[in-house]
Amino acid sequence: MEKIIFNSSMPRSGSELLQVLLHQNPAIYGSPTSPLLEFLYGMRGNTGLTEVQAQPRDLMRTAFARTCKAAAEGYYSGITDRPIVCDKNRGWAANYNWTSSWADQPKMIVMVRDLRGIIASMERIYRRNTDTVECASLPLQLDSRVFNWLNLNAQPIANNPNVGSPPVGLALNRLRGLFMDGTAEKVIFVKCEDLTTAPAATMSRIYAYLELPEFGHDFDNIQKQVEEDTKLFGVFGDHNVGNKLTAMKGWNDVLPDKLSDAIRRDFDWYFTTLGY
Repeated sequence: MEKIIFNSSMPRSGSELLQVLLHQNPAIYGSPTSPLLEFLYGMRGNTGLTEVQAQPRDLMRTAFARTCKAAAEGYYSGITDRPIVCDKNRGWAANYNWTSSWADQPKMIVMVRDLRGIIASMERIYRRNTDTVECASLPLQLDSRVFNWLNLNAQPIANNPNVGSPPVGLALNRLRGLFMDGTAEKVIFVKCEDLTTAPAATMSRIYAYLELPEFGHDFDNIQKQVEEDTKLFGVFGDHNVGNKLTAMKGWNDVLPDKLSDAIRRDFDWYFTTLGY
């Protein structure tokens, strides 16, 4: 593996579409949702062991960074012989500083989408799956469901130090953190709306950021080639993509004006910062 790229996107924002498009390029492996970051979390969780603490700190930091790099290379050496990998996991950008300790000047793509479109996508899935356990646990009222998904103050889920209702509230907190610590200047934000309406120009912009030669993508024949059992991600983890690019749906069909206006008002930082 010559290079690893990181896809750390908002939910329901076209991250899977981007992976499938990148995989059209024979030089790039576009991963499904990857466990690599969680594997590295497991190693990091053991850096407090006595055997680690007993040795010089700088020595152990260097050794651990090289272990992370070797782990990433070893992981993908068992998956693909393509020289470039784009690993997809929503947690990468929130761990940019750590990742940069073992991946030199990491390139990270953050797909975003109008927040009202994200919530509308969640609501459409809910309405198609009201007979499932996942949906039965959600509030019955539309506005309550919406602000449940957008909750920035939900208690952290097991073994996760981040706060926010998954997947949207957690992702929003992580995104906001990128602008607070300066990471936003090092990643590329790509609007899902741009990818689906101006794909050639958007992919050109992505390749320029990645410092890779451009590739002629086929936007009318999109086929997911990597294997992934999406049922394991639950109803809200639908990773299917259409065979042809189409514009993203809006939100007026499921969100009344009063509710969509409330989202726009309450999350003004998201809209203004990302240029919506």
